[in-house]
Amino acid sequence: MPQLRNFYPDLLTLNWPFLKELQVTHCDKLNMLSFLASMNKWARRDNQHDLSDEHFSVEKDIPILERLLLVDKDIQMIKSENFSNDTGKREALTLACFHDERTIFPSRFLLQRFHNLKSLEVFRSSFQDVFLDEGLVDEGKHPALENLRELKLSKLHNLKRVWREDYLIKKILQSIDKFEVWDCPGLTTLFPAVTFFQNLTELVVKNSSGLVHLGTALAIANLMNLTDMTIIGCERMKEVVTSNGKGEEKVISFGML
Repeated sequence: MPQLRNFYPDLLTLNWPFLKELQVTHCDKLNMLSFLASMNKWARRDNQHDLSDEHFSVEKDIPILERLLLVDKDIQMIKSENFSNDTGKREALTLACFHDERTIFPSRFLLQRFHNLKSLEVFRSSFQDVFLDEGLVDEGKHPALENLRELKLSKLHNLKRVWREDYLIKKILQSIDKFEVWDCPGLTTLFPAVTFFQNLTELVVKNSSGLVHLGTALAIANLMNLTDMTIIGCERMKEVVTSNGKGEEKVISFGML
C-alpha cells in the first residue's frame, strides 16, 4: 500500500492490549515508528505528547510489541540524533525490505543496539552477505549477540554466504539452537568448513534451489545436538554432506536426531 499514511485517523478509540507483533512493509509514506509510539502513548491515555517536540525513545515509546520489525529507513531514523540508544532490552527483531543491492547488512547496528537479542529474522532483502563486518567481535568493543537463540533467513535471493570461514563469529553462532533458511537460491553451501553451531538443535532448510550440500563432513560433525532436521525443495542438492576433499573418512553421529 504505497499511499498509506495512517492506520486509522481516530486511533484514540482503538484498544489492542494483546497485540504482540505487527508487520508493515512497502508503505513508504507511513512513519511506522512514530505510528507505534503514538499508539502506545494514546493507550496510556497521554494525549498531549507531540512526537516532533520530544526525545523519541524506542524502548520507552514502543514497548507493546514482543517482536520489532525494522526496514531500512527505520534504522536510519534510529541512528539519527533524535532517537535514544535504548533498544538493548529487545529480544526479537525482524529486518525486512532492504532492497537496495548496495546496502550492507547492519551488523554494527545490531551489536551496538540490541545487546539482549534472542531471535533475529531477516527477510525480503538484497543482502549478499550476513555478519561479515570484520573487527566487530574480536575487537571486544560491543557485546556479540551471545544471547541469540533463533536465526531465520528468508527470501534473500542475492545471499551468497552467511559468514566467512576465517571470521571470528563463534560467539554469535555458539548460542543458536534454531536455524532456518527459506527461499535463498543464491546459497550453495550453508555451513563453513569449521562451524560453531554446537548448540544447534533444530535446522530447517526450504526452497533454496542453489544449495548443493549443507557443508563438509568436518563441519556437519559438530552438529551433534541436532534433534530436528528438515530439508525441502532444494533441487540441486545431490548430497547433504560432502567429503572434506582429503580422502579422510569422518564418522558423523546424530545421536539425538
